[in-house]
Amino acid sequence: MGAEARRSNFFLLARHGDHFVDANKIFLMLRSLPVADVAALRQFCPCHLLRLREDLRNFVSSRGIMSQANHPFRSVLYIPGSNTRALEKAKTLAADAIIFDLEDAVAPSEKDAARATLAEVLSQGGYGSRRLLVRINGLDTEWAMADIDAFKDHGIHGLLVPKVGSAQDVNTVGELATDLPVWAMVESCIGVLNVAEIAAHSRLAGLVMGTNDLQKELGARTTADR
Repeated sequence: MGAEARRSNFFLLARHGDHFVDANKIFLMLRSLPVADVAALRQFCPCHLLRLREDLRNFVSSRGIMSQANHPFRSVLYIPGSNTRALEKAKTLAADAIIFDLEDAVAPSEKDAARATLAEVLSQGGYGSRRLLVRINGLDTEWAMADIDAFKDHGIHGLLVPKVGSAQDVNTVGELATDLPVWAMVESCIGVLNVAEIAAHSRLAGLVMGTNDLQKELGARTTADR
């Protein structure tokens, strides 16, 4: 499988009072409006967005996340961890972030080899300012713990955990990779139902919607516009 650029559903969720807001959307909107334009801000959201703006900046700073103004996630490249040619090609492609996939894109018989290959390639560097995430295998698999151990001190920007169903999944990874941001994939019905508690976890840096798996679990139909 070659390197493939995909439009990705990335959401940074921040807590504001009893509500969770899409921080990406807020940041992009705030950048386009003068601070004094209070009326326009209030039309966008019923809460006072001047206060929300500061809350979101504090949220980003406390989590070690670059704001959209400094490092947007407009394009994200998914790369199979087992494909050495694609791993090298990705160093030359214009993407804001790269997700190195050890889960769905790697056959069970190749999991260990893919992990070793990816660790070796990442140790050589060459990806510039791109944000680098590693999607590990699910926590209920035999490969997850080895994945976490291999990359927790590898200089990447986060571990992406698939099929997160509760905040406990974030906690498990956070305790094992103490210095690394944790990203969660919400791709199941239980994940959607528990997304508020997942997003509220102090170690969470980002949420990724896994719409294909969620669609299958829901039995939803695929349309031309998805």
